[in-house]
Amino acid sequence: GLTGGVLNYTAEVYYPDTGEKASLEFQFKGMDVFDYLKADVKITGSVPMIPQGAKIKVEDNFQEFSRAGPGFISARSDNKFSVEGTDKVVPFTVEQSIHWNECSGEMDMTRGTMRLSSSRNFIIYDDGEQIVRYAMTSNLSPLS
Repeated sequence: GLTGGVLNYTAEVYYPDTGEKASLEFQFKGMDVFDYLKADVKITGSVPMIPQGAKIKVEDNFQEFSRAGPGFISARSDNKFSVEGTDKVVPFTVEQSIHWNECSGEMDMTRGTMRLSSSRNFIIYDDGEQIVRYAMTSNLSPLS
């Protein structure tokens, strides 16, 4: 692969209506002996409150990832989610970056801009396990 599973991924999520911000930092460390991708994750910040038991809906969306330099890809996207059964709509902006140590002789497979389209977003909070499950159908394609 392009990075061998060793890379840093950062996402900053901004909520302009509330001024809140959440940061997600992933440090991927490559594959372990069982072929699982190892990573350290740090999550900080805050997000808008959602009423207990409420369901949220994220519309189909896309993100455009562009090469910003050697070993660096970035993306920015604007989106919103709604709280089902209410008229509450929460806009948010996501800024993402991916950094890796690129070899000088590496084939440049990341030129241009790629569009990641996501649809059929499914989000549910599992009260028993106290985790959020997020599933979607995605497609990555080059922009012409």
